Amino acid sequence: MTTKYSVLARSTFCVVAVTIAAFMLLLGAAPVAAQEPEPPPAGAAQAETPDIIGGREATPGAWPWQVGLINRMNENTFLGQFCGGTLIAEDWVLTAAHCVDGVEGSLVDVLVGAHRLSDTGTRVAAAEAYVHPGYDPYYLDNDLALLRLSVPVTQTPISLFRPISGTDEYDYMRATVIGWGQSSVDYWSGTPYPDALREVSLPVVSHEQCAASYYSGITDNMICAGYEPLTKGACYGDSGGPLMVQKSDGVWQQIGIVSFGPYGCVTYYGAGYDVFTRVSRYTSWIDGCIADPDSLQCSGADLYEPDNSAAEARMLPSAGAVEVHTFHEEGDQDWIKFDVIAGNIYWLQTSHEVTVPITIDTAIWLYDVDGRTPITYN
Repeated sequence: MTTKYSVLARSTFCVVAVTIAAFMLLLGAAPVAAQEPEPPPAGAAQAETPDIIGGREATPGAWPWQVGLINRMNENTFLGQFCGGTLIAEDWVLTAAHCVDGVEGSLVDVLVGAHRLSDTGTRVAAAEAYVHPGYDPYYLDNDLALLRLSVPVTQTPISLFRPISGTDEYDYMRATVIGWGQSSVDYWSGTPYPDALREVSLPVVSHEQCAASYYSGITDNMICAGYEPLTKGACYGDSGGPLMVQKSDGVWQQIGIVSFGPYGCVTYYGAGYDVFTRVSRYTSWIDGCIADPDSLQCSGADLYEPDNSAAEARMLPSAGAVEVHTFHEEGDQDWIKFDVIAGNIYWLQTSHEVTVPITIDTAIWLYDVDGRTPITYN
C-alpha cells in the first residue's frame, strides 16, 4: 500500500477518426466523477504531505535553493508549511503537482532562505501555478508543477540534471533528500514535525528493483531511492522537495522531486522505496514554461487551439484523418468542420486515452454549416 499525497483532478484526451471531409462537429468533455480539489487546510497543512525520517539536521545555509510552500491564509509559517520545492531560477520554483493541483497560485506563499520554519526566511507570494498537463493524480505519474514568484529572489538556484550521451541518473550511487517533513513515525513523541531543515542520504535504486517492490504504477518518469526495508527517507511534508546528486566538481544537481512512498513512510518487512518524479524527463517542458508561461506547451492545450467556438473551427484536412484533442480544462470544447455529400453515410469514431480508472463521458454534437443549428448528438 502506498502513501499518495494528492487530491484528484482530471485530464482526458479524445481521438477523432473521421471518414469524411459544411457540417460543424463539437466535442465536449463532461465532468468526470472524481473528488473535487481543495486548498490546503489552515493549521493542519503539515499533515498532508511527506518528511525526512532517519536523517539529521542540515547545516544552516547548505541548501539555499530549498523552499517551503506555505498556506497563505496561515500566518504561522510552521503550521502553514505543507510541501517543499526548489528554486530553479530567480522567480521560478519546481515542486510536485500533487502539492498545488487545484490550488490557486495566489493561495500559496513560498518561504525562501529558511533553515527554521519558525523564525528564519522570507515569505514570497506565488503569482501563478503551472501543473504539468499530463499529471495523473491516481498513479502520480508526471507529478511536477512550477510556481512563478511575484518577485525575483536572490537565493542560489539549483541546476537540473540533464543527461549527456551515455550517462543517466543511475550512474550515481547515492542521492540526498531534504525537507521539513515528518521526522519520526512515533506520533506519540509530541514532536513529529521538525522546525529545522533536515537531510538524509539514500542509495539510488534501479528501476526494475523499484517496480518489483510496487507491482505496478512505476513508470519511466519516476526514479526511486531508499533501503530495504525502508527505515530512512521522505515522509509527510517533504513532497515537492528535491532528490539531489553531487557531481565530481562539487556542483549539486536535482534528479528527482519527492512524490510518494510506502504507507506510513517506512517498511519493516520487504521493500517499498521512496519514489520521485524523474526531472530529466521534463527539462523541455520546464524550459518552455519559463520561456513562455502562456505557450501551448506549458498549458497542455492541444496543437489545434484556439478551437473553442464554431467561428474558430478548422477544416478537417482529409477523409480518415485522426486528430488528438486535449480537454485541458473543465468545459473545454473543440470544434472541427468538414464537407459532406448528400446521400452518403459517414462514420465518426472517438476513443479516450486515460490512465485513471474513472468514467469518462465525451459528448459529440453535429451542427449545420452555420454552427448554430444542432442536427444530432450522441
